[in-house]
Amino acid sequence: DAVVDIFDQHLRNHLPDGADRWHAVGRAAFAGTVRFYVERSMPIRFVLPAFPCKSPNTESKVLGKLPDLGEELALRTMDFVGKMIKQVYPPGVSFLIVSDGHVFSDLLGVDDDAVVQYGDTVRAMSQTMGLSSPFGFRGLDDLLLMPTNSSADLARLGLDELVLEQPLDSLVTPDANRARRILQATGGSSEEFLKKEIKEDPEVTTLYRGFSRFLLEDLNHPSLAKLPSKNARKKLCTRLAFLMIMRNRAYSAMVALVYPLHVRISIHPHPNAGPKFGIRLIHPTYLYRGEQAAAKMELFHTPTPWHNCIV
Repeated sequence: DAVVDIFDQHLRNHLPDGADRWHAVGRAAFAGTVRFYVERSMPIRFVLPAFPCKSPNTESKVLGKLPDLGEELALRTMDFVGKMIKQVYPPGVSFLIVSDGHVFSDLLGVDDDAVVQYGDTVRAMSQTMGLSSPFGFRGLDDLLLMPTNSSADLARLGLDELVLEQPLDSLVTPDANRARRILQATGGSSEEFLKKEIKEDPEVTTLYRGFSRFLLEDLNHPSLAKLPSKNARKKLCTRLAFLMIMRNRAYSAMVALVYPLHVRISIHPHPNAGPKFGIRLIHPTYLYRGEQAAAKMELFHTPTPWHNCIV
């Protein structure tokens, strides 16, 4: 219970009343996953798909392509929680970051090499910060167990003619594109099924609309500037949102398959019923609250550091 309480109070993202199912079913589900490790006196293993790349919008979102204080505070937040858990459970925890950068970078107009540079810098940062908890880093290639190879692998898998829809221009690498093709072919759902869900499932509808609005605000790409109208830009962003949801589902399924026993945490809002649990990447103690700040923790939730600047 002490471990669950620490996660609940210091890392979990709290949704408004009515949307959050933590107390109804999530807490018990989380405790059940943690119990597997506690019964074996093993470190509790968390897996987090995150730290993809900086937003391409360097005019109003971020200052550059590399990690900065935002990413540092995110790592320190997880380490802070890890140290608290270790005080009540000596085996402690470990965090595995599975970057989804190459899953989406081509849809955002971000060069594949920029994803690699960002990930390498985050890893190097984690090694020089004096973190107490073990951190591991993986990417799409690692989850697919892909060696650097030629397109012969795709031909052998029957995927050499699979076409990726990439509406925005970016510099893609053969290895990253090969990984995206395999992800799409092996884990993706059909477009017809997702279209049906968007029409009939309110949660999926909300997610789709949220992604579309986010992309319209976040993208600052020459391809968008060339479009003749705001409606044309909106249409492109809704298509990108659709593709991102498809790839996100495929990647989520792959993470669940490769790491079935890990505690699955997410930067996205979730009802916290399990198996995924939403988290706040930056702890409230790192934030300026002001003299009139309320006591509720959810008021101090901040967006992801790769979409924002710390000031």
